[in-house]
Amino acid sequence: MWHYARRMPAAYVEVDPRGVIRQSTKIRVVDDPRKVHARRTAQKINEEMETFWRASLGG
Repeated sequence: MWHYARRMPAAYVEVDPRGVIRQSTKIRVVDDPRKVHARRTAQKINEEMETFWRASLGG
């Protein structure tokens, strides 16, 4: 499985104390060996995380 992973941005540590975020894209490597679909899915996950963090800070 491909996974989305990133460090927690320092600006959002107070609203989300995880040090590293790791989430499955639910896309098997065998089905997407060049990461075409997994990359798009990871970008969507990242956008959702950024939106959540900004909303949690009230902005």
